[in-house]
Amino acid sequence: MAKATVMVERERWLHSILDNIGVGVLTLDPGGRVTFMNGVAETITGWDAPAALGLPAAQVLRVWDANAEKEIEDLREWHSPPFMECGRGEVAISRAGGRIAVEGTCAPVKDEAGSLVSYACAFRDISSCIEAHERLKTTIASLNFANTRLNQQKELFESLFKSMPCGVVAVDKYGVVHAMNPYLERLLGTSAEEAMNLPMGAVFGCINAGTEKCGCGHGKCPHDCSFWTSVQEAFLGSKTDRLQMEHDFIIRGIKKTLRISLSTATGRPEGEALCFLLVEDRTELHTLRKVLRQDASFGNMVGRDQSMQELFETIREVADSDVSVLIQGESGTGKELVAMALHENGPRKGGRFIAVNCGALPDGLLESELFGYAKGAFTGAYKDKKGRFELADGGTIFLDEVGELSQAMQVKLLRVLQSGTFERVGGEETIKVDVRVLSATNRDLPREVAEGRFRRDLFYRLCVVPILVPPLRGRRGDIPLIAEHILGRIALTHKRDVQRIAPETLACLMDHPWPGNVRELENVLQYASIKSHGNVIEPAHLPSALACISPGLAQGIRRPPRLSANAVASALKDTKGNRLRAARTLGVSRATFYRFLSTINEPRATQDS
Repeated sequence: MAKATVMVERERWLHSILDNIGVGVLTLDPGGRVTFMNGVAETITGWDAPAALGLPAAQVLRVWDANAEKEIEDLREWHSPPFMECGRGEVAISRAGGRIAVEGTCAPVKDEAGSLVSYACAFRDISSCIEAHERLKTTIASLNFANTRLNQQKELFESLFKSMPCGVVAVDKYGVVHAMNPYLERLLGTSAEEAMNLPMGAVFGCINAGTEKCGCGHGKCPHDCSFWTSVQEAFLGSKTDRLQMEHDFIIRGIKKTLRISLSTATGRPEGEALCFLLVEDRTELHTLRKVLRQDASFGNMVGRDQSMQELFETIREVADSDVSVLIQGESGTGKELVAMALHENGPRKGGRFIAVNCGALPDGLLESELFGYAKGAFTGAYKDKKGRFELADGGTIFLDEVGELSQAMQVKLLRVLQSGTFERVGGEETIKVDVRVLSATNRDLPREVAEGRFRRDLFYRLCVVPILVPPLRGRRGDIPLIAEHILGRIALTHKRDVQRIAPETLACLMDHPWPGNVRELENVLQYASIKSHGNVIEPAHLPSALACISPGLAQGIRRPPRLSANAVASALKDTKGNRLRAARTLGVSRATFYRFLSTINEPRATQDS
């Protein structure tokens, strides 16, 4: 009796385990009929255990073998090792006709004597496993695709990196090189492999490289190194954009000065913060521009027009002498530049160049400014002060707007020019100086002399050699050259690339009468450079006073004052219909001349040149 109790308890214990293992279990008698099924088997087959007992196993658990494309007729022959693998392609068809993906096997159970006792079938629902497997396959496919794309992008970036028409070098926050493209290899005469893990100062040929004076790798550079400063600013969030500079490189043991453009950007390739320096060698371009301008410049003046070439020649001839020169011309034409060119190209270039605006001060202050004053000469004169003539001793004094001098000041200036001597205001000592006098005026001094407003003897003292600076409207062909020169100076001041002038903008500049001459042109370009946020100056960036219109618009066209229907007809008649020569005769550009013709419906001339 005790043994029977133990057996019952063991059977309950076994059934409890089988109901909770998560695997469907069927036991069959030797004839293939169901003798036991657990709860999981009930769920998968849709049969209750009491109803299934005694039924043929294939009736309770119908298994469709997708690989064999048939239903398994006798579960005792069901073998699908290895067991518990996902995705065998077998489907259990439930009592209600539903389908569940399964995998399992059926094995014989024998007693101790080796006689067949029963069969045990174990199977499980692998639907979630298959879904997970499909998701995994999709994820792997997506990762493979992304990896392929990344490899393609990497190859593209590497190709771009190697073929960029400027130098690129990647450095860390210590200035150590991590990558360098072939452009810089050629420019610096070193390979990327040799440059790897070196301080950028060593790669760029810094004379302090490898010493504690070099900031690269030491945290602080005592020298004004634009490379190291730009790297530090980049890591602090600031950006360098096309910084124009000259830098001394030691290339293959030879020191070379190159003019370069430097830009920076930061990034985190492979998780490490790096600064990318973009280096453009603009030495050749800069040199070519200098060569092209050499025959069209003198000092800080530029011009190819015949009048400017004659002016340059006159300066060369007069600079070596010590005679007084009167520079005449309208306001803004650059008279002070002519005076400076005379000084810099003459024997007094080692002395001072002192400029005085004679029209900016009243007589009392102007006299003190020119001749100085003695201690106690007036309230506040606590010590002697030298005047401009005394400061210019051995050099050059430039008297701008000399036509504005009063009669009294004209007399005092005449004495200095005659004897080279003067007294300070309130002083008794006669001071002698050796000064070359250059003067300038926008007045018609011969007319001022004729009408008694300017002393004739002073005029002849000042005007030993007269020089006339032509107005800008009289040399319109120089406008593109002057504009390029001004934009180059603006770019150098603001450390950026030289901006380009769009053809439409240049046409506007060529058409403007320029009453303020070169000074007005410089102001206009300063304004346009600020308004333009790119590298091209468009008509919209010009001040409203230079507002341009489309060449095809006839209404409201702005006409230069010298153009009229009669003047144009007369010019065409004199030049026998040659429009280019007619435009030159009238002092306007061909584009302006053509636009004017369109407004008066002038018949087209027969020739252009």
